[in-house]
Amino acid sequence: GGFDRTIISKFSELMKQIYSALFVLFLFISCKAASQEREIFRMTVLKQYPEMRKRLFDARVSADEKEIYSAILDNVFGNAASSNERIAKILARGGVKFDSLQHSLLETQHSNYVKLFDYKRAYESKKYLMDNYLSYTKEENRFDEEQAMNIWQALQDAPRQEVLHAKEIVSMPMTKDPVLGLQRIPVSKGGKEYSFIFDTGAGISTIMDSMARVLGLSIYDKVPVVIKGGITGLGTNVKLGIADKLNLGGIEVRNVLFLVFPDSALTFKTGPTSVVKVDVILGFPVIKELERITLYADRMEIDNRAQIRKPGPPNMAIEYLKPIIYLEYEGEELPFTFDTGADETVFSEVFYKKHRAIIDKTGKKDVEQYGGAGGIKAFNVMKVPSLSFGCLGTTITLKDAAVSTEVIHTGDDVYYGNVGQDVIQQFKSMTIDFKESRITFNR
Repeated sequence: GGFDRTIISKFSELMKQIYSALFVLFLFISCKAASQEREIFRMTVLKQYPEMRKRLFDARVSADEKEIYSAILDNVFGNAASSNERIAKILARGGVKFDSLQHSLLETQHSNYVKLFDYKRAYESKKYLMDNYLSYTKEENRFDEEQAMNIWQALQDAPRQEVLHAKEIVSMPMTKDPVLGLQRIPVSKGGKEYSFIFDTGAGISTIMDSMARVLGLSIYDKVPVVIKGGITGLGTNVKLGIADKLNLGGIEVRNVLFLVFPDSALTFKTGPTSVVKVDVILGFPVIKELERITLYADRMEIDNRAQIRKPGPPNMAIEYLKPIIYLEYEGEELPFTFDTGADETVFSEVFYKKHRAIIDKTGKKDVEQYGGAGGIKAFNVMKVPSLSFGCLGTTITLKDAAVSTEVIHTGDDVYYGNVGQDVIQQFKSMTIDFKESRITFNR
């Protein structure tokens, strides 16, 4: 009997050691998975979507978590309808147990409604978020969120935007405004041709009040809206207008939304007696529906042929109505807002804080003036002799680059700057493929 008890005792001790080892292994795996899930969530906050896309399918996260993050990736990489389908299934199962992730999911759903031009649901979803998740919106951003809600509330009964491609390939002239330095394209309305500024940085197309009357826009002004002017952060009272039909070289765009600004807000002094007017801007909600565009110095080509697309990594995301381009710097992919309506690239205080040592060493203090709807504002900057970045194997170098040392209003504190025309003009052409979420610069 003693022999048996000794064997049983040793066996019992061995099993305890095995169970203990297994428990430690389980805890290690669980902690590692939880850590990876936290890291993936952090990537959504920092807008590191390409890296998140790679990491998600390598990480040991649950099927439910993968479905949630896939819904977010579908949204930013141009698949709003697919994203909403995933979200509907997740919500039908009871949603997400963590409030922060549930908030991200509901924000993604709201963004999908905006991208699909479903204004009624965009309003309802934004109101729900403002009523139930206000604490997740930074105080400095709450005013802008309220104004966005007012826009969708005012447009609840407005028809959705539609784009009708009559031809697979459309080419149209693109000219440079001699005063503003921005690109313009011909747009027809009612048989008459007008020159519109082409601006990926305009979250909604923009127009002066006098020009809105010329184009005969339907006005929606029952809900007051105040818009802060982009990089300057200055506010202006606006109305909303819908153009029933616009024509871009044979492409018909129906029910185009415009922010209608007072003429004074889009009129800028360029000298003691001279002024310049920003009359009408074709913004991102129209541009993103053109599928694949190539911009040359003198023309724009719109190509929606499916067979020309090639698989590859994305380097562009659409955050709400804001295009983001990812540029490689010091071994990292950094998110920048992308604005064809800006004549020069500006690096934000986020970039300055991350690389302050080298910028302070090589740069010189200066002051730059940046304009937006509502006015012009001066910013303290560091002028750096040269900065080089990678973009899908192509090198981009900027001479005398301006790095802001104070906060720039880009809508968030995660973007490293705003890429403008001084990058685009270094190349023969630039292709923006909204189906593949890719921007390529062509020499």
